[in-house]
Amino acid sequence: MTSDCHPVQRSALLLALLFLFALPAANAKLSPLLWRVSSEASAGQVYLLGSIHFGHDSFYPLPAVIMDAYHRSGSLAVELDLQALDQRRAAALMMTRGRYPPETTLRNELDEATWSRLQQVGEQLGVEVDGFLSLQPWLVAVQLVSLQMLETHYRRELGVDRHFLQLARGRKPIRELETMEQQLAVFAQFSAAEQALFLRQTLETFERGEVQLERIATAWKAGDRRALESAVLAAFRAGPGSENMFRLVFTERNARMVSAVVDFLARGERVFMVVGVGHVLGEEGIVARLDKAGYRLQRLSPDAASRQPARAEP
Repeated sequence: MTSDCHPVQRSALLLALLFLFALPAANAKLSPLLWRVSSEASAGQVYLLGSIHFGHDSFYPLPAVIMDAYHRSGSLAVELDLQALDQRRAAALMMTRGRYPPETTLRNELDEATWSRLQQVGEQLGVEVDGFLSLQPWLVAVQLVSLQMLETHYRRELGVDRHFLQLARGRKPIRELETMEQQLAVFAQFSAAEQALFLRQTLETFERGEVQLERIATAWKAGDRRALESAVLAAFRAGPGSENMFRLVFTERNARMVSAVVDFLARGERVFMVVGVGHVLGEEGIVARLDKAGYRLQRLSPDAASRQPARAEP
């Protein structure tokens, strides 16, 4: 991303995108980040696909290298099986995690500038901000991004995880890497100050939301790891207040996902695993952690001639 949006100001939008929606895909001309992970100690293989959120008709069909990896696998692993969620229970859980106690309101917890900006954004989206009064800032931010995304040409129903969930339903075992409770717990662990920062950043970047998403999508389609690391990870590393968010969103969850990969391999399984692209990037990402642990990683791309081990990549 260019310098018109400071990394700290991007983190709220990126954080909301990481959790809420399905993942966009690519067509045969594109090269999303895909690895084959294996171990000398077993015959197991994990195909690891990093992606971003939302999809578009023009992204399909997916590249053959991705579909081949899926068909070679005995099961599908996703962060969360959104289609299998009990929607009433999920909504109730979100309200339990994201609602203030009766004696507290959002208006009283926000400074005047943030509240004024929230009113402006609410008017642009056609929603009454008084409806947010009982909600904590993180949930307000999440709902604002959800509403904003409805105005873009990206759609969650066209996401990659939903695509593969539809293919796998009734045909392959579906493995969830997390629960709804675990994902919501990430937000619930934000301090009051971090929640306020999260909402403030969401409001500050509102006007540039679709542009930011397009830039990230462009880097994802090209499989440009450096651009993705700059766009996604840098947003959580810069400025005061971002360190704990990075730990909760990436570091701790990456460790759990690595453990899942290790378990799949130890059992000799073949698994096709789809996770948000931020989880495969950087020194603390799934790929780097597996590499350091001695597992074999091979980057796969639509161009067979460009396939190479992850260690050899700059």
